[in-house]
Amino acid sequence: MFVALFFVSIGMLVDLGFLLSHWYQVSALILLVLITNTFINGMILRMLCDNWRDSIYAGTLLSEIGEFSFLLAAVGIQAHIISDYGYQMTVVVISMSLLISPAWIMLVRRVLKIEQRKMPA
Repeated sequence: MFVALFFVSIGMLVDLGFLLSHWYQVSALILLVLITNTFINGMILRMLCDNWRDSIYAGTLLSEIGEFSFLLAAVGIQAHIISDYGYQMTVVVISMSLLISPAWIMLVRRVLKIEQRKMPA
């Protein structure tokens, strides 16, 4: 129940007008965030002696922006560190990265040809 409440409250933070009017910048930032986070995490895991395929896949699983970023954005707007535009952009990019990350994970899984493991019965 708390998970549903969390995602409903996040959905209420997103300004759809802002998203529609800045869809190009939002799309570019989401793609940049997912690719950058995937490869940074993948390189770190590769340095820890894992193979490239597993490292990139694990980096993909960690590529979304975390929920703690909402708190950081709220503190930033209250402390006048970021503008209202920056706050709205941050909230939209975080929300959309959470929404799109399952599709990103499936895409990378198919590219890397990683089969989904079955849960034991």
